[in-house]
Amino acid sequence: MVRCSHVAPSMKTYREELFFETTTTRASINITPQVETAVRKSGVREGLALVDAMHLTASVSINDDERGLIKDDDTFLEKLAPHSGTYTHNDTGEDDANAHIKRQIMGREVLVAITNGCLDFGPWSRVFMASSTDVGGSESSSRSSASNRQSGSRRVGQRACFVR
Repeated sequence: MVRCSHVAPSMKTYREELFFETTTTRASINITPQVETAVRKSGVREGLALVDAMHLTASVSINDDERGLIKDDDTFLEKLAPHSGTYTHNDTGEDDANAHIKRQIMGREVLVAITNGCLDFGPWSRVFMASSTDVGGSESSSRSSASNRQSGSRRVGQRACFVR
């Protein structure tokens, strides 16, 4: 058995949490500018950016920022997992099973190359945070601040981790 005798240099890492307010059942927010800002603050010149949804009913994806496409995505997801559907999870007192299923389809994270200190993906590519939970629903009321519940908005967290 061959063992590595050298010690690898330590990896530079950076972590920042980004928060977004949503006021609709399904929200899709272009968070590319915030991720780009975090990459700049990280000082990472070459590496990877991991953008991960902290919320169990939120997803992160890369797509074109074209409103028709975003509406098509919403329509497709609602057909697959309609809010009005019958779900065993909702028998527990929760009301967000459809949002969990939508997140499984869309994904919880994206990994983007960082080259010369910038996100390195296609010219039309943008990072999106999407949320599918009803404002005022179980996740909103149990995991948001009282002021958010009163205002009808929900704070959805995204964690951005950058490693080189």
